[in-house]
Amino acid sequence: MSALNAPRNTREVFCGGSGYSRKLEIATGYTIYPGAIAALNPEGKVVPASDTAGLVVVGICETAFSGYAYLRSGTFCLENGSGKDALTVQDIGSLVYLIDDQTVGKNSGDHAVIAGVLRDVKDGQAIVTLGNCPTAFPASAFVKRAETDPELAENVPAGTMLLATKSWSGGTSIAEATAGEIYISNGTNWVKLG
Repeated sequence: MSALNAPRNTREVFCGGSGYSRKLEIATGYTIYPGAIAALNPEGKVVPASDTAGLVVVGICETAFSGYAYLRSGTFCLENGSGKDALTVQDIGSLVYLIDDQTVGKNSGDHAVIAGVLRDVKDGQAIVTLGNCPTAFPASAFVKRAETDPELAENVPAGTMLLATKSWSGGTSIAEATAGEIYISNGTNWVKLG
């Protein structure tokens, strides 16, 4: 897909949790359409979500006027990425990444901006929990995905998160991993979370 240039009817899905609404100032020079995925820039102002360094997803724009956006976090039906970014039911529970302000995908772009957690794929759309989701990482976190044994933990910044997207055995950095496991670098070793 491509970034929005008109409002989008973004359907909310009730997924055993409550949404949260807030009013925040829109960054100067930006237009954010109702139904767009909204993010905060490093100054704490709202911008349309994109694969841009320093952005943190906070939810969906319900409406915007007089320089403010009214946002809602929760679980929403979004456009699914295509090709290598296409999400399937096998990705349920995984982190998904921003492609643009209405589309999420399996692979991180240049800046690995996390959109949220995939809850389901239905009728070609990705159902994703955005903003304040239980599996959220701080904006400063580094997130990597690995299908095979990753580089040594001492070669990446401490705090780097790693998601095993496939299982492997016989590794040197991580001897064995099961798809879906999450690890964090302590600056010396990879430590499995959970």
